[in-house]
Amino acid sequence: RHHDPDNMPTIEERKDPVFPIYLPLKIFDNDEYDCRTPEEWISLGLEPGSHDRKPVPGKALLPTDDVLGHEDSKSRKLIYKWIDVGVLDYDKETELYLVHKTDKNGLVRDEEGRPILNGGITPQG
Repeated sequence: RHHDPDNMPTIEERKDPVFPIYLPLKIFDNDEYDCRTPEEWISLGLEPGSHDRKPVPGKALLPTDDVLGHEDSKSRKLIYKWIDVGVLDYDKETELYLVHKTDKNGLVRDEEGRPILNGGITPQG
């Protein structure tokens, strides 16, 4: 995560002559074999007879701190780990999911402890 994928050192330049230290994300950034479309994934939060769409459980590789908008997401000072999240929404233009970390009970709640429904959009917006 700390290297420029377009300027990876060659095998000869590395101490490990066989394997690079990581695989670039672009290798995995492919939805060709996904079993569902993003819209189908989001619709898994709908229950029959309910008008509220609940967050869909998932995991995301996120910084361990809760600061939003780090200046350098590739900084060596940041510690990342897989964290339980609720998937709230999907943006077709950026092809990114909106996620929210779960609390210690595995629930997706706002700052006031209320469940986050419908992607976080309230009647007031």
